[in-house]
Amino acid sequence: MVADLERYGKRHAVITGVVEGGDPGVQAEIEDWCRAAQTRRRFRDTNIAQIGRPYPGMMDLYIDESNLYRRMHLYTKQFDWEKMWIIADHITDEDAIRSKAQEILETFDIEGGGTVEKVWDMAKYVVAFEQWCQEEKLGLIASHYDGFAQGQACVLDSMLIPAFSMLIKQGVACAVEGDMKVAMAMSILKTISGTGQLAEMYSIDFNDDIAIIGHSGSGDADISEKKPTMKIVEVFHGKTGGGYLTQFYPYTGPVTYLAITQDGDGRFKFIAAEGVNEEGRILSFGDTNMRTRFSCGAREFVNRWSECGPTHHFAAATGRHIDTIIKVAKIFNVPVEIVTR
Repeated sequence: MVADLERYGKRHAVITGVVEGGDPGVQAEIEDWCRAAQTRRRFRDTNIAQIGRPYPGMMDLYIDESNLYRRMHLYTKQFDWEKMWIIADHITDEDAIRSKAQEILETFDIEGGGTVEKVWDMAKYVVAFEQWCQEEKLGLIASHYDGFAQGQACVLDSMLIPAFSMLIKQGVACAVEGDMKVAMAMSILKTISGTGQLAEMYSIDFNDDIAIIGHSGSGDADISEKKPTMKIVEVFHGKTGGGYLTQFYPYTGPVTYLAITQDGDGRFKFIAAEGVNEEGRILSFGDTNMRTRFSCGAREFVNRWSECGPTHHFAAATGRHIDTIIKVAKIFNVPVEIVTR
């Protein structure tokens, strides 16, 4: 069978065991392949939205949308911010808004106390974004606003982080800084593991041999060990404008990181690593942080990870998922580099 598949240029995987008769190893392997295959189906059945443009100067984030469709079967829909600023104008169903406001309060602890009235406008935008995702068949979103928001635009800009966090909770991967590649990594991890958090290298605690990993902005409530927090700040991560900032508290224990990058010819590559999140001091400026210990040590991890040529963003998931990521890579017909397990 494999000889024939090879001749026809078809990918394949071999599982040896008993299909019927209670072979747990075979059953687990089949279920893992099914999970991996769901990522391909998600890319084929949904679209990715690009709102605005990637963060100017971050060339590692730039992407060719035609090449993305050719190689990953993911179609890009482009949206201007002028269209997004009025996205909630038609939302008038007060029962739907109130229900969504209650869901926001159940998801976040809001600094200074939260009420339905306080998050009413935010809930209105979440309802609007949910309808938009359904109408446009969106499973992934990458956005970046690089301007001086005023008036109605400023209202939306302040709501984006919690609004997109609510979408991530539902399985729509929402990436900041216009990074479509990390949106794909987040979507893959969310599909195979149930969690998908955007992250990047922050720092290294050389005394404890720990890598400090995290990111500001929208996050996945399912990766948070305790209820995420929300507070109002005057500036986000050094960028123009302020609003609602969310912080998530990832579980301690095993963690998997996945980056998606490209070579000079546009071919995609997966980069994956497993580590263990530990308790300890984190940077205290309101961003989601993890203290991750790697089997090879923090210094060697940074060396190996960087030598693979990743974008500076990657996705994080609770648990160990490299075995499934290898299957996903085979399904998409892209190489995968394993940094450490």
